[in-house]
Amino acid sequence: MSINFNLWFMPKGADASIGPVDSDEMREYRQDIDWVFHIKGALLSTDEVKEYVTKFRGGMIKYFDRVPQLTPVLASPCGL
Repeated sequence: MSINFNLWFMPKGADASIGPVDSDEMREYRQDIDWVFHIKGALLSTDEVKEYVTKFRGGMIKYFDRVPQLTPVLASPCGL
């Protein structure tokens, strides 16, 4: 399993919006993902998750991964 972040652009009118801007101008989009949080088997409230993440930020913890690798390692078809 992987976690993937996407930007979704709807065709004009598909979601009752005016749709994407009609332009040949080059655009660049960036997502800034601060934290992805998961605890196996836990059901947490939004406030509980925010509390964990606030502690990580306060401790200057920017990344850790405790999910064990599968053996054998599975291929990543997304190119990640």
